[in-house]
Amino acid sequence: MTNTKGFINDMSTGKKASLIIGFLLIIAITAFLGIWAFSSKDSVLFSKLDDADAALMIEQLEEMKIPFSLTDGGKTILVDDRIVHETRLKLMAKGVNLAGGVGFEIFDDAEFGMTEYAQKINYQRALQGELSRTISALDEVKYARVHLVLPKSSLFSEEQTKAKASVTLVVENGVELKKKRIIGIQRLVAASISDMQPSQVTVLDQKGIPLSAAVSDTGFDAASSSRLEEKQAIESYLSQKALEVLEHSFGKGTSIVKVDVTLDHNKVKTTSENILGADGINNRGVLTRKRETISKQPIVKGDAKKGSKIQKNESSTTELDYKVGREIKESITAPGGITKISVGVILPAGTSSSQVNKALELISMVVGINKERGDKIFVQTLSESTDLLADIKLDTVGQEQFAPQVPVKNDLKELANSRSISYSQKSGKVVVDINYLKKNMWIFLAILLGVVIILVLMLWPGNKGLSSTKKSLTDDEKEAVLQEISEWIGVKSKGEKSGV
Repeated sequence: MTNTKGFINDMSTGKKASLIIGFLLIIAITAFLGIWAFSSKDSVLFSKLDDADAALMIEQLEEMKIPFSLTDGGKTILVDDRIVHETRLKLMAKGVNLAGGVGFEIFDDAEFGMTEYAQKINYQRALQGELSRTISALDEVKYARVHLVLPKSSLFSEEQTKAKASVTLVVENGVELKKKRIIGIQRLVAASISDMQPSQVTVLDQKGIPLSAAVSDTGFDAASSSRLEEKQAIESYLSQKALEVLEHSFGKGTSIVKVDVTLDHNKVKTTSENILGADGINNRGVLTRKRETISKQPIVKGDAKKGSKIQKNESSTTELDYKVGREIKESITAPGGITKISVGVILPAGTSSSQVNKALELISMVVGINKERGDKIFVQTLSESTDLLADIKLDTVGQEQFAPQVPVKNDLKELANSRSISYSQKSGKVVVDINYLKKNMWIFLAILLGVVIILVLMLWPGNKGLSSTKKSLTDDEKEAVLQEISEWIGVKSKGEKSGV
């Protein structure tokens, strides 16, 4: 402690000022970073709001006296990170709904004397609002608006008007909805309304361009692109089944399977009617009534006046009524049925004929070859001079490409054990956790800044004597030093003279 005080006392005024400023600067920076790190942060309460929803949320937050801030042009609301979840739950509990529409909560405070017409209108509004919320919850959809046309039911009308719907979508910037997602929206709306088909739902984007195509009752897209996708999906499925069997027998990457299917996209309706005999006796059916009639007619032989003998002619008639049954069968064949399958197989070189025959039978069973339908299968082996991996690319649709596994160095795996770096065995790459680095970046910068300030203070031109300050000599010490120098000079002079 005494040495430290003496060291400070021997410093000049400029050095003392520099040291004090350096310590104060370090303390100020540390305090600032500590306050910033432990201070409250704002988190997103709601984002991507339209003007109506944003105004409604601001009104509720002001009523609840919760401080907030707006960003992104008023479309994003920020609140304290410590109360963001609590605030969101409170708003939902108060019945605050987004997407600018009303749902079935409209019936919570329904009036007792409401007319039937008003109830129908409210039901239509509620249904439109619920569908808009559901569609807006999709990842690609920013905002959705649904309009419904519900027909009036009438007992005396022969032709009932079909229900229709239109959906307007506002998607995220740069996002293009896939056809499967559009068909899903059509099915969602159609399933929510009685007697509505997906083809009655029209989907538009924010520019008014129709996104929906004609969808049949079975759900298949009538466009040729959808038929091609269906064909490719079936071929990929059958190819993968056959390829898995060959890989277990001959190894991975040694065989190729290609499947071509022919589909029937016609919808066929067949009706057949058969007459059935219930009792099994001559296929006559069930006896429901039997009536027998006997008639007697007299026949006179000779002259009746002379007492001729009269004979009676009897005849009987039997009527039988049978009741037979009818069997009516009606079958509907949906489009997309397989009418023909063609399979081509390439086996590795050196495959024996017995193995080829077994592979032929096995693939026929797995794929479902039907010779009566006209299905064909062809198996061929490669010659010894053909390099399968070099000349043929395994590009079967839906088939996983098998790549050799590259070993990873031990030091790379050890590096991946840290919190900020992870190792992906599937891709063979090291993935850096950017969020972890961002979270601790300010701590690293604070430590680095403190070290830099200390080094600057130590290397400052006015502080060169800071680490090598010499203590001033007393008068006795000065005389002793001068005497030693004189003696050293005198000895040296004598040595030079003796050498001469």
